[in-house]
Amino acid sequence: MRQSRVRKVSLVLFLVMVFSLFATSVYARQSDDPTVNVFRINRLYVLIKITFPTEISGNFAGTLAGKHFDCVTVPPSTLICIGPFRYGPEAATLTIYDQDTKENFFEKVIKSPPAPGTGDETPEPKPTEKPTEEPVLG
Repeated sequence: MRQSRVRKVSLVLFLVMVFSLFATSVYARQSDDPTVNVFRINRLYVLIKITFPTEISGNFAGTLAGKHFDCVTVPPSTLICIGPFRYGPEAATLTIYDQDTKENFFEKVIKSPPAPGTGDETPEPKPTEKPTEEPVLG
């Protein structure tokens, strides 16, 4: 009787583990879009970090607002690009292409990040000097 119960519990745990693997792979497939982060280096240049959900390899370069961007592949799935992108409210299309085949690899519309020292950066919240008191429940 006891062995039967242990087997049932083991089977249930095994099924839970198998289904959790399927759920994880479905979740990963839903987030197949690359993550793009844009950082301003100075008033004229930006650094763009693109993290892909899968491994990438190759010799890549890019264009943004008609200007050339140099890119470096950081294995296994990150691409770092540096180039000119002037400060302003307008957006532009970033196009990453394979330098060997000249085929477009990735495209995305991005906005220019704020220039350093212009006051357009979001201020960091200041810590409060006194901790807030929680109401007493009675």
